[in-house]
Amino acid sequence: YIDEMERPAGMNVRLNPDNNENGDHCTVIWMSKWNTGTLSHELVHFVMHTFNQSQVPIDIDNEEAFAFYMEYWTREVTRVYRRYPKGYPPKLAKK
Repeated sequence: YIDEMERPAGMNVRLNPDNNENGDHCTVIWMSKWNTGTLSHELVHFVMHTFNQSQVPIDIDNEEAFAFYMEYWTREVTRVYRRYPKGYPPKLAKK
């Protein structure tokens, strides 16, 4: 699917097993290269989908919950990226 797109900066892919009745099984956020703006963009898609799937309204009355969830995932993805900037565990990254 990525090969068919014209140079995407990033994308948000939801993976579902065939026999899943409880919603998405996992989400993959893919970026062609590390970019904080692209990460923010893809995380908005992820958070909106998560809220929608959980039937949490996305509106001004819920803006603080949305902001906290965005903040959590931004910090978590950034923390993992700092630890594994090339996507490998440290022993493999040195090779």
